[in-house]
Amino acid sequence: MVQIREISSFKLHQRPAYCKYLESISSVIVSTYQLENSQDRSGSFIFFNNQLEKIKEIKTEAGIFRFSVDKFKSNYILASLTNGKLGSINVKNNDIIYSNKLSDDNLGTVFIIDGDKEYNIIENKVVHLLPFVKSPCEVWSCGFIKLNDGNIFGTGGDDGSLKIWDKRQGLNECIDKFVTTDNSGITFISHSIYHENEYIVCSYDENFRIFDIRNMKEPKNLLKLNGGIWYVEEHIKNNIQQFYTSCMYGGWSLIENKDNILSLKIKNDNHGKDLLYGVTKIDDFNVVNCTFNDFTVRLETLQ
Repeated sequence: MVQIREISSFKLHQRPAYCKYLESISSVIVSTYQLENSQDRSGSFIFFNNQLEKIKEIKTEAGIFRFSVDKFKSNYILASLTNGKLGSINVKNNDIIYSNKLSDDNLGTVFIIDGDKEYNIIENKVVHLLPFVKSPCEVWSCGFIKLNDGNIFGTGGDDGSLKIWDKRQGLNECIDKFVTTDNSGITFISHSIYHENEYIVCSYDENFRIFDIRNMKEPKNLLKLNGGIWYVEEHIKNNIQQFYTSCMYGGWSLIENKDNILSLKIKNDNHGKDLLYGVTKIDDFNVVNCTFNDFTVRLETLQ
């Protein structure tokens, strides 16, 4: 049985919303989101070494809702900000390039953006509406669903629907759709980085799902966890897929996929009460997680 021991922790001045270990710079990056007052939101990227010692901080002009590594630019991360802009951040020299303001609200709109031309909007449309009342709702997540394919992508909203789109056909009509049984919001969408035709979908209903792009109607694998799933980090170890999952009020979990069978290997709910939004693997023995409500980042070891 795996034992988890906290090695160190760091209290931030803003609330951490996600963390990610970047092997290329041997650093953990923590993004923050702080509601300063009714009008102003602020955020930053805070860099730590493997021992959770603070290295530097890059402040942003707004809170950071989500961020990911830019696959097309070395040493860049791309962030969605709470002021409706995108930010492209060079993690080496701290330069930030902001887009123009793309959105004024959080009401159901999906945007197709030209990444080569200063993030100009190609198309946008309200596509996620709450059932019954048909009012626009938050779009929690979006992502391409096939490795190395920049055309097919998914969007997930608080309406409980995962909608699949083909960029070449635009946003008039989705090409496929999946709805959670109780209309729980879709919180995470990403292609697998190891299995070409698979993509991962998670939601507030605590279900971790793997879909096959060749059959989008129902997941090929499903596992119930102990909290709504906000983020998933995928790894491979001894040819077995591993998924580190941020389960919000359920803490974090480690799932393995062996021979197409999902199993829960680690469940750590010690800090779930403080709303765990991020967990990231440093190596086979150490992970970092962050909790929103108590402003804390932790380094833990697995024994």
